Amino acid sequence: MEGSRRFAVGMLTGLKSSSHSPFYIDMELDIWHFVSHDKGIPSEHRGHFLFQKNDFTRFKYLPKHWWYFLNEHGEGFAIDFPIKIKPLLSWSPVHHFNKDGTLCKAPRYPLEKLCVEIAKKPCNLENVFQVL
Repeated sequence: MEGSRRFAVGMLTGLKSSSHSPFYIDMELDIWHFVSHDKGIPSEHRGHFLFQKNDFTRFKYLPKHWWYFLNEHGEGFAIDFPIKIKPLLSWSPVHHFNKDGTLCKAPRYPLEKLCVEIAKKPCNLENVFQVL
């Protein structure tokens, strides 16, 4: 349920944004590997995969409207599939702390996330299902 929620909120945030840059979704990679197992096709960019709308069926709690964003006027953007996603494992920043008057290096912890690139296309209330 948490994975579905994070994915949906991340996609809607990416659609709402005016930026065309890749965005990140915090997600445990074991959940991602379960959802994406035998789904998508490898991209020409190393580590990236291309996914269609029907590749996300293993997200049981993903809302039906996760792939488009409409404002209060019924206008907005929809994802122009495929979506390009790369799972990433990175580390927290290096920092130090005071331990009994001695400066010590603090332990780092892993950060699991998805790097997502989408193409957006305009849509409105009347044509949101026709833009697929």
